Amino acid sequence: MSLPDTSPAATSAADDTGPPRGPSDPLLRLAAIRTHGPWLLLGLALLVGAWFRFTGLDWDSGAHLHPDERHITITTELIQWPESPAQYFETETSPLNPYNQGIGSFVYGTLPMFVTKAAAGLVDQDAYDGIHLVGRFLTASLDVLTILLVFLIARRLSNRWGGALAAALYACAVQAIQQAHFYTADIWVTFFATFALWFALRWQEEGRWYDLAGVSIVAGLALASKLGVATLAVPIGVAFFLRAWRLTQPP
Repeated sequence: MSLPDTSPAATSAADDTGPPRGPSDPLLRLAAIRTHGPWLLLGLALLVGAWFRFTGLDWDSGAHLHPDERHITITTELIQWPESPAQYFETETSPLNPYNQGIGSFVYGTLPMFVTKAAAGLVDQDAYDGIHLVGRFLTASLDVLTILLVFLIARRLSNRWGGALAAALYACAVQAIQQAHFYTADIWVTFFATFALWFALRWQEEGRWYDLAGVSIVAGLALASKLGVATLAVPIGVAFFLRAWRLTQPP
């Protein structure tokens, strides 16, 4: 009488002859959730965030109720494109300088205004009752992109689930949703500052030159949107310090 073969190879072969695992197998479902769950949550965050931000852009029905937005809209309508790049840099005569168009005070960055002016011209909305709607569309679009940047930063600091959760939380942030409905500089600053932080994080970890270039360029765009974002120099400075510290460590 021979004893049954209990070797690992025989046991494995016996297991292979068992019933195959179907889609309802709990382990397969768990693996699918771990693999695809973060991407599904990110996609849902982007869709919900876009819906929140693009719904009701004409919330005041053309009444221009936001005072800062109204001032920026008036200024955007009044400024004109220079005849040459050299004329732009002539501060006293540049038609893009708000102070040369009868505007007594303009304390905002000019980048959002210039981009909105160009976009409004492309869609034939370069007038008082159309500029603010173009501006609101651009701010909403930038804030949706900020949701993606939040995911990228949080994923690098934790994992895909952490990134997706952070993106979902920002997508539903009431303050961000509110500001995305205004033609002001705040969302522009938020987008460029977040973008700069992403580049800074990549650079301090990997030290690639194009990430350093990205930090420099995007931080400059943030400053061109609103000077108050100069405090962004603090986290960027921390990234420089961490990069220098990494270079002193043994491999």
